[in-house]
Amino acid sequence: MKNHSYNEILSYLKEFSGEKYKMLKKCNSDEERAYMEKGSEAGRIARSEFSELVDAIVAQFDLKPGKITQWQNSGTFVSYFWCQLKESEYVDSNISLSLFAEKADGTYRFRVSVELAVENSSTEERDNYRRILEIPLKDNLVYISGGNNANEFKVLDERDNNQVRDANYKKVQVSQIIDESEWNSDIELINLILQGTKDLMSYYKYAMKGENTSKEPPKKSDEKPSLEVETQNEEGYSPGISMLEWLEILKDPEIIGPVWGGLLAAFYAAGGEASCRQLGEKYHRSATSISGNCTQLAKAIQKKTGCPVYVMNGKEKFWYIPFVMRDAEQKEDGSTVWKLRPELYEALTQFDIIRYQWAVEEDQSVSAKDALPLVKSYIASRGFSYPEGLIENFYLSLKSKPFVILAGTSGTGKTRLVKLFAEAIGAEYKLVSVRPDWSDGSDLFGHYDLNGKFIEGPVCECFEMAEANPQKPVFLCLDEMNLARVEYYLSDFLSVIESREKQEDGCILTAGIAQYEAGIPDNLYIVGTVNMDETTFPFSRKVLDRANTIEFNYVDLMPVFDDAFEPQEPLKVSSRFLRSEYLVLARDCANESVYVNEICGELQAVNEILRKANAHVGYRVRDEIVFYMLESLKDGGILKREEAFDNEIMQKILPRLQGSSASVRDMLCELFGHCAVDHTQKTGDSDSEKMRKVLEDDSIVCRYRKSAEKLQMMVRRFEDDGFTSYWL
Repeated sequence: MKNHSYNEILSYLKEFSGEKYKMLKKCNSDEERAYMEKGSEAGRIARSEFSELVDAIVAQFDLKPGKITQWQNSGTFVSYFWCQLKESEYVDSNISLSLFAEKADGTYRFRVSVELAVENSSTEERDNYRRILEIPLKDNLVYISGGNNANEFKVLDERDNNQVRDANYKKVQVSQIIDESEWNSDIELINLILQGTKDLMSYYKYAMKGENTSKEPPKKSDEKPSLEVETQNEEGYSPGISMLEWLEILKDPEIIGPVWGGLLAAFYAAGGEASCRQLGEKYHRSATSISGNCTQLAKAIQKKTGCPVYVMNGKEKFWYIPFVMRDAEQKEDGSTVWKLRPELYEALTQFDIIRYQWAVEEDQSVSAKDALPLVKSYIASRGFSYPEGLIENFYLSLKSKPFVILAGTSGTGKTRLVKLFAEAIGAEYKLVSVRPDWSDGSDLFGHYDLNGKFIEGPVCECFEMAEANPQKPVFLCLDEMNLARVEYYLSDFLSVIESREKQEDGCILTAGIAQYEAGIPDNLYIVGTVNMDETTFPFSRKVLDRANTIEFNYVDLMPVFDDAFEPQEPLKVSSRFLRSEYLVLARDCANESVYVNEICGELQAVNEILRKANAHVGYRVRDEIVFYMLESLKDGGILKREEAFDNEIMQKILPRLQGSSASVRDMLCELFGHCAVDHTQKTGDSDSEKMRKVLEDDSIVCRYRKSAEKLQMMVRRFEDDGFTSYWL
């Protein structure tokens, strides 16, 4: 039985949309604080109800939903809800079928639309999207046009697809609008949304693959690509760029820098021609990464010059702008060799491109077993120390997934650990302080100002460092990351990190993110530090399931004075030192199947306990625990099996647990029995008192002591406050 109605989505927008929001600690009165609490709770319910509408579409159509995006200006309540849905094979496309809940034209409404993210789209995507105007408009649908601002969007009076196509609007969507007056119940609204989605699918499919499922035949547009060559032979194609024009392009700092400059220098140093595999082997880089950077470079050149693009079998081939292709000979590595165009090669000579050439660094190969004592020695030489096993735990957490959260009391060395660890292995490091007003990915990756100038975000430097030197690990530390809602400003990263795929050369690629079409570099590691107090936001399970959360809860205030700190040189490891070896359990862990089954068997037992309070974990958490455990076995054992599994209970399972029900209390007590022993064998006035006596009894061996101690504290808090969570 539903506790809420979909009408609460529009009710929330009516009362709170665009209204000023303050954090509770900044409210000046109880009345103002109550208003903020009411708005936050109404927003949470509205988002949950909107999520159900998305689920209803997914259940009926073969579409994959993206994140539910909420537009929120700094210091205001959410103004509308939006979710993009795409067919699985086109999840990376900028064309989508989207659901909205919004205020528009003075009314509050739902809307289903086929739309294109114009700012991020390619020429090919824009050409494909124009196909929607080849299909006549169905009676229940409308055209919506607009510019870059919400007040520019309007429903068009024109219904003739040819007239709309010829009008050259900035943006055009085919949409089904559902005003609140058109439905009286949740069932009616769902039916209207599903019918609108069904009617729009023919437009979406035709835009994506020219598959017209509409009864109306398409009316072909007169538009054509800039250059059509329906043949495998590119002979006769030329971008029409002279040597002098190439020289001007090379002087543009937005084109030539450490990444693209190094790329052209690599081809130049190879005599002007090479395969991606040849360059990858020479410079210790991923051939796939080199290929992706070549594509990005060529697209940037085309955007700057407006030169024609070579089209083969209906697809734009940007590579042919700077290169001429030939098949590799039998003795050459790779299947295709790319040769710099003669005009470009001559320009590179005059430009002295060789100054950008990538360095070929010798990899200081060292096992984790040998490296970690040196890392600890380096940290000690800087005057810092951490509890035994913490450095190993931090390494294993990074190795199993490049996203780690460090939680604990302020001033316990969380941020310092990230910096010192990076220094110790010769990695790059950047600290970014999170601001409380961050609300979406543009706060991280950048945005366009009112003059159309792109302002880079604080993480762009890290992405560029990682791309410029893929053999060196790069650490991005998000300090006090929960001063803003992590689910909002880091949502793109949380989604894209799940798209990681291992290539033949061992490198890992992801889907594109923001302006970085090549995705998240596999040598970039993101570590967030958090404090839990009245100034910060809690984490959702979406965040916690994707990270290892290491708690800094032990503080020994007694200083340690050594006679001298021996200077310690940092290591110089390659990105392989921290690169994940396991991404897909069934594929990557087959050789360790016996051990994997053992770990999964115990996880199954723990999950049955969690299920009693509806807190059980899914496959993602299972896989990441298994990967951590397998990494801990390497080099003769970095951690003992019990210590490693204890860490994973603390870091992947307990942070998700909270509540005030009796089922939560019973679950915690049963989990304590799994980590230690049945506490009821002891006497005491409360469960937490009995657990304390178990932990103090030296004759009892606790398999997972850290987890047992944490569970005892959580039960004690439940007894004192009637509510408990991991975050004390």
